[in-house]
Amino acid sequence: MTDGCDVCEEAVKHVTTAETVITFHMERTVVYGSGRKATNLKTRRKELLAKFCNHVCALRNSGGGFLLIHFTGNKETGSRDLNAFDELVDLRLNAMIEDDTLFVDNYERSWLNDRVVILKVKSSPSCSTSDFKTKIPLDDRLIDPSARNIPNLYNLTPGDRTPMLPPQPQVLIDWSQDVVALHESRSIEMKCWGIGFVVPSDVERKALLIWETLKLRENITAMTKLIRGGSFYCGIEEELVDTGDYKLKKSKVCGMTLTEGEREDLSRILLHKVQTDMMWTNRTNESIGPPVDAIQILFHKVREETFVMEVVITFFDGLVFYDKAGPECYVVNSDLTPRRVEFSEWIQRVRPE
Repeated sequence: MTDGCDVCEEAVKHVTTAETVITFHMERTVVYGSGRKATNLKTRRKELLAKFCNHVCALRNSGGGFLLIHFTGNKETGSRDLNAFDELVDLRLNAMIEDDTLFVDNYERSWLNDRVVILKVKSSPSCSTSDFKTKIPLDDRLIDPSARNIPNLYNLTPGDRTPMLPPQPQVLIDWSQDVVALHESRSIEMKCWGIGFVVPSDVERKALLIWETLKLRENITAMTKLIRGGSFYCGIEEELVDTGDYKLKKSKVCGMTLTEGEREDLSRILLHKVQTDMMWTNRTNESIGPPVDAIQILFHKVREETFVMEVVITFFDGLVFYDKAGPECYVVNSDLTPRRVEFSEWIQRVRPE
């Protein structure tokens, strides 16, 4: 599929192969990130990378082939520098290798001409996934699972997930204090509020900011994998303290200014998103609704109309995705465009009976 692009059509003619050949436009200003046109760069780069990975994923799941990448969007310089391109795509390409083979054995790229790069993509031995739409908790951050994690996550029983250490003594929090005895871990995530971004005026946009930008949805998928669950706090800022010899973090309460009506609306909207914007699958791969006690939203009073919001997340015996359609996995359609596969097809590929 060349979408009528003369450059892409000409490039396809120069690739003589029985394998699948598809094309992709990649804007130089987004990849290389400089100049007056590079506005909203972070968002545009994320979107471009996602589309690129979907094309590669489709090739890997369709017997392999060639992706012709047409660099567009600025004057030709004659330069064949691909450093920024490699920095953008390499880790994601490597993450789509689901066995123990090496990056260099699955991909190879070179210039076809001054405007088009040809990327050879090897076929997947099982199933390549461009975005799992679920997260694994570390103590420091959330990461994507590997393809081999998925069957294991479905096969583990709650008994298999018994914590290795006894629980820490529960600390009673005095929310009226400026600093609280909380620190981030696999089961605790803290987000500041109104620092580094403009707080929306309406509750719907507040909820969307918490859900997407502050990544509540990703944290739900991660903490539901913990037998003891976890908590997501909104309204706590981590502040660096310089001792002179080293730096430590303290948890400073900043709070969220919310009326009673706003608190009720915020809870209602977020709980509705848990129902409508996520996929909850049990250990037999069935898509079910979330348990009634999956999520609890609490508001801890700091001072008048200022609160810390806590989302209490419980363990779920299955796998949760922050996309109602589940993971993103693609194959090449008959018109040479990527087609997203249904969850039932994906799970059969990654977890064959």
